[in-house]
Amino acid sequence: MADADEGYLMLETVKQLWPTREKLTGPAITQAGVIPYAVKDGVAVYLLVTSRRTGRWIFPKGGCDAGESAPECAAREAREEAGVEGEVTGPAVGFYRDRKVHPMRRKLIEVAMYPLRVSEQLEDWPEKDERQRHWATLEEARKLLTTPGLFELVERAEEHILAAHEASGAGHQA
Repeated sequence: MADADEGYLMLETVKQLWPTREKLTGPAITQAGVIPYAVKDGVAVYLLVTSRRTGRWIFPKGGCDAGESAPECAAREAREEAGVEGEVTGPAVGFYRDRKVHPMRRKLIEVAMYPLRVSEQLEDWPEKDERQRHWATLEEARKLLTTPGLFELVERAEEHILAAHEASGAGHQA
């Protein structure tokens, strides 16, 4: 019985110390986002941006305009939030769910994430004064991305990115 009591006490302690997090279930608002990337010397690097509200590292995302496809929406968000142009290079690598917090309300969002090969980094873009941007390796992204499930999508995207890079013959260049 001592083991059961210890387990119960441990669970109660965890409940008290762990911040309560709402479950990310139920109806959600659909958004589209991108994992902007470039391949340098056979290594994929990813462009992260800061959230305007919290300053944590994320990827560009947002709601789609009427008549806009999810990949078009994702590319537009990359331009507006990260100041990059590029091409969506494949289907969504997956989805993640999160809570978007606004004054007086919270809404559940589900974001489809698309890989976007960056072809141009702009010096001026719509949200330049509201966000920072940072190129990160996979390992650095692991440390910087704190949104649950987001890093796993980067790992999945990297498989697609490096396979496409190899298939293009770029991986064999000196």
